[in-house]
Amino acid sequence: MGYHKIHCPQCGHITDPMQIKFSISEFVQEIYDRGMERTYDDDILGSINEDEITLITEHDYLWDMTVSEIDDCRVGDGKDAMFSLHGENLIKRFGAEAINMLRRIAPPAIAEVEKANNIYDTIKKTPDINNLIEHILSSLPHERLLRCEKDIEDRFLAVFELIKLARGNAVLFKVHLRVVEEKDDNQNIIPMNIRTDDDRIICNSKRCPECGSQLSTLAGKYEEKIICFIGSPAAGKSAYLAAVIHKLKTGAAKYGIESEYQKFSPDYKAFDRDCLEPYSNGFAITKTNQDTFPQISMAFENKSIGKRYLYTFVDIPGETFIGKEGFDAADMLTNRRILKYASVVWYCVSAKQLCKGRVGLEMKSADGAIQNAEMTDLDTLGLNTMEVMNTLYGDNGARPAVALIVTKTDMIADFVISEGVFSGNPAENEALRQDYLRMICSIGGRSDSRYSYSDGEPETLGYIQDGRFKYQAFLSNSQTVENFITNYGEDTVPTFIGRVATAFKKNKIPCFAQASYGRSPIERFSVENAMRCILAKKDILSPSSYAAIVSYFGEAALAKFEAEGGNLPPISQDEIEEIKRAYSKLNPVYPFGVMSILVWTFAYTGFFGCTQPEGDRWVQIRTEGPEYEELKKRLTFEQMGNVPVGTVPPSPTLKDKKDHDKSGEGKPSWIGRIFGKKQ
Repeated sequence: MGYHKIHCPQCGHITDPMQIKFSISEFVQEIYDRGMERTYDDDILGSINEDEITLITEHDYLWDMTVSEIDDCRVGDGKDAMFSLHGENLIKRFGAEAINMLRRIAPPAIAEVEKANNIYDTIKKTPDINNLIEHILSSLPHERLLRCEKDIEDRFLAVFELIKLARGNAVLFKVHLRVVEEKDDNQNIIPMNIRTDDDRIICNSKRCPECGSQLSTLAGKYEEKIICFIGSPAAGKSAYLAAVIHKLKTGAAKYGIESEYQKFSPDYKAFDRDCLEPYSNGFAITKTNQDTFPQISMAFENKSIGKRYLYTFVDIPGETFIGKEGFDAADMLTNRRILKYASVVWYCVSAKQLCKGRVGLEMKSADGAIQNAEMTDLDTLGLNTMEVMNTLYGDNGARPAVALIVTKTDMIADFVISEGVFSGNPAENEALRQDYLRMICSIGGRSDSRYSYSDGEPETLGYIQDGRFKYQAFLSNSQTVENFITNYGEDTVPTFIGRVATAFKKNKIPCFAQASYGRSPIERFSVENAMRCILAKKDILSPSSYAAIVSYFGEAALAKFEAEGGNLPPISQDEIEEIKRAYSKLNPVYPFGVMSILVWTFAYTGFFGCTQPEGDRWVQIRTEGPEYEELKKRLTFEQMGNVPVGTVPPSPTLKDKKDHDKSGEGKPSWIGRIFGKKQ
C-alpha cells in the first residue's frame, strides 16, 4: 500500500513522508551549543563560527533538507561518508543550473559587492550574482517565503552570504549524520529523525516542505484525521482541547483505546507548556493568538476493531472569524487551508454568548471592562462562517462533518445557585441545578457535592454500551441541547445555527454541551495568585500542607502577604510544584461532557464501533461499506428516518416537558421558573 498523506496544520500543504524536510538549522545549532567540535579529535566539525551559525539559524528557510538532499551532501563512500556543507554542496540542491551559475561568478565580483555602501543595490546591478539569487529564491516554496518574515532585501542579503560560502569552497560544517527509518503501519519504510552517528544529537524536527512549519513526529506513520476547532474568540476552544487531551492521557483505557504521543516532539512540548500543563493544574491556559495556534497529534488504537489513526487537533483562533482589523476570507486560503482537509469540525460557542440576555450572566472582566470577545455578535459570526467555507470550497466538494459545542455551560448551572432562584430554599435550588445537569449535560448527578458533575464523562454518555457508541442516545441528547439553546437563548440563536449548517451544507448540526473547568480558573499561574486562593481556603487545607507552606516563606512574610498583598519571597522550583499541588487539591477541575464529542468523532471517522438494537440484543454496525456510510449520515442528521425496530425511545424534549407540566401532571416547569417564557 502507498504512503499515508501528511497534512501541514499551518498551511494545509499535503505531502508524503519521503518529501518532508528535516531542520538542519536546529541540528547544527544543537551541535554548536553542545560544543562537540571540542569533544571530538577527528575534526568532525569544521571551522564553523558564530556568524555562520547566525546565517543558518536566522535564515533557516535555506537549510531544511529532504532525505535525498541530505544524501546528495554526503562526501566519501560507504560507512565513512559524511554529511558536509561546503562549497558546491550548499548550492547543488537548487539544481544543476544553480551550480553552473555559481561557477560563472568571479571572486572579484563578490569582493566588489562586499565593499559597496548599499549591498542590495549593488547586487541588483551585478547580473551574475543577482541572477543566481533570484534563481535560488524562485526555487523555494512560496508559502515558505511568506512565513520567513523577511523582506526581499533581507532575503537577497542572506542568499548572498550563502553564495560567498559556496564560492569560497570552505568547509562550513561536516558530521557523521544518519537518517533513522521506521515502518509505517502499511510496512513502508519512512524517515523518522536525523541524528549524529553516536546518537548524542537527535533532531526530531520534521518540517513542511512548503512553509517550513513543524510537523508531528508521528506524521506519516498512520492514516491521519484532521479535527479543526473554529468559533468565536474566547469560546474556550483551547481549554476544551486541553481538557480532551488531559482526559485521554489519564483515562483513554476506559473507552477501550490506547494512545501514543511523543512527549519530546516540538508540537507536544509547545502544547504542554501553553495548554496542558496549566489546565491540568487548574489554571487558565495561554490565549491563542492569530498568528500561532495550538495543535497536537496523537495516535489512537482500537484493538477491538483493529484500527489505528493519527488524529491531529488544530485550534484555529477566533480572530480568524471576528478580527480586530476586520474579517478577511482570503486569509483562509493563505493561512488556514487545513480547514479544507478536516474530517470533522468542532464549532465552539460560549453558553455565555448564546444565553447572556436570558440568564443575566456577568459579561465584565475583573477590571470592569466589557468582554467584547464573549459578546461577539452571532449574526456576524454566522455570516463570516458561510463566507469562509464558500471561499475554501466554492461550489465543489463534500464539506466536513460539523458539530456545535456549547462551551462553558457550567456558567448557566452556577447561575441557578448564585442567583438563588428559590431564595431561602437551598435544597430546591440544588435540585434545579441537578435537573439542569442531568437534562442538558447527560450525566448522572450526585447530591453529595455542589460540583455534582465532577468527572462526568463515563456516564456521558448514556452513549457507551460495552465499549461501543450507542448513536441513538446521542441523537436524543443532541436534540435536547438544541431545544434548550433555541428556546431559551438569544433571539439570534436559531438563525446562527442555521447559518452554520448552511456553511457546511448540512440540514442541521449535532449539538453538545460541555464545561472544561467546571469553575472559573485564575488567569495565570503565579505563586502569588495561587497563594491567594490557597489562603482563602486554608481552613480545609491539611495541617501538614499548611505547615509546609509556612516553612517556605516564613510565618511573618505569609501573614503580611495575607493582610496586605504584594509579593512573596522567592522559593525553589520544588516548593513551587508543591504549591501547585496544594492549589489543585483545593481548586480541582470539574469537567463535564468533554468526551462526548470526541466519542462521536471517533464514531464518525470509523475508529469507534457503533451499536444499534435489534430486538433484545445490541448489534455492532460495520465501520466500512454501505452500513457505515448510512451511519455517518445519521450521526450528522443527514438521514433522520429508518430507525431500527427496538430503538430506545428518545428522551422528552424541553417542549415535551413544558407540555407535560401544563397538563397538570408532574412537577412545575423548572426551566420556565428560571428563565421565564420566551416571547
